[in-house]
Amino acid sequence: MLNELAWVVPSFMNLMTFETLANGVLLNKVKVTRHNAPPPTAHTKVWTGAMIVAGHTELVVVWRG
Repeated sequence: MLNELAWVVPSFMNLMTFETLANGVLLNKVKVTRHNAPPPTAHTKVWTGAMIVAGHTELVVVWRG
């Protein structure tokens, strides 16, 4: 997953790119936390960066279980 903040008139938005997987390949669900939150149990960090959440820019971490 790749995310960047992009200016799309009239405001910034999340612009995400996802990797296409082979048919039948399923990944474990993800959890998104604020950067300073403790990591969820039995999850691995897969991405960290800025996202717009509820209209505000937040630094977040994406975890996969």
